[in-house]
Amino acid sequence: MGNGLVALNVQEFRPSKSHKKVLRRFHQYIWGKNIKDSQPWDLYDTIHSMMTNEIVKKNSKINNSPTPLHTFEITFESTTYTDEKYALYVSYQTSVHKETLDSLKKESFIRFLCDTPLTCESETGYGSFHQCYRLDGKLIAMGVIDVLPNSISSVYFMYESSLRHLCLGKMSICQEVSMAQERKNQFYYMGYYIYNNQKMKYKAEYWPSELLDPETYIWVPIEKYMEHWKTGGSSYISFYSSRTLLDTYSLSASSTNSSHTNIKNQETSETCKQSYSDSLFDYDMPGTLKEKDIKHLDFGKIYVLENKMIMPASQSIYYQSKECARRMILESVSALGIELAEKLCFIIDI
Repeated sequence: MGNGLVALNVQEFRPSKSHKKVLRRFHQYIWGKNIKDSQPWDLYDTIHSMMTNEIVKKNSKINNSPTPLHTFEITFESTTYTDEKYALYVSYQTSVHKETLDSLKKESFIRFLCDTPLTCESETGYGSFHQCYRLDGKLIAMGVIDVLPNSISSVYFMYESSLRHLCLGKMSICQEVSMAQERKNQFYYMGYYIYNNQKMKYKAEYWPSELLDPETYIWVPIEKYMEHWKTGGSSYISFYSSRTLLDTYSLSASSTNSSHTNIKNQETSETCKQSYSDSLFDYDMPGTLKEKDIKHLDFGKIYVLENKMIMPASQSIYYQSKECARRMILESVSALGIELAEKLCFIIDI
């Protein structure tokens, strides 16, 4: 599968020729003229030169000021639900990700892109926000971002598919990176990168980027992963792992209170169901495997730690006696993918 969390060092980022080409094309679309190559290139100034509301206001007292072909503005808004945002989401998911209308319920959209555990702070600007892009007054794109003390994290981005030629996704990254630079942040988190997913190829085009090692949580230059995968290396790789999975979980097991384990084993199936009513499958989260896709999962290839022993999940007492244990494993596999899940060992704590 080959994936990892991507972090871009924004203070060292320099737009490539490809990035500049995208921004020039959009500038020309808005103003009818291109940015002169002789002009010093500044990412912040370039982004803001496209926002017609700012330019018109700035030049309001100047005679013969340039008139844009289109109006364009980017607004920073709360994550409040609106029909306008939901309509864009439905259009994007059906046209780009080929999802059905039946699966795109309003409640799912609200849980996915509106509800947030972060508290917005007006003084610091921290929190979750919707960054809305409007062309001629119409919402054409929206980025969902988390603004944190030392970074900005990209949660999701959607756009009007009829404007695909404007490369709004790439432009939005430049906008969010520019915002992080302006705030003196160090990192811009781009979410997960999956090597063999064509829709995520663009994430490897922003340098210097790093991927998070899945076992040691050490940041590794993305080019090191790229070299490994391009030469046919295994999809799952940890460059800095110093102990085997068995050693790790054996150590955890040795420090576990045995009476605690026995008490857990005495819980009834009914108690388990009462304490575990929510399900990942209820959220229809993009990027996860559907329940029907793993309905016939071979639990003999999924391993769990039980009574200080690693064993196939199919032989586990939890698996045999508690429905919620099977559900928890299924949901973990849905999020991780089958290939990676078969390389791990799960500790069930219910």
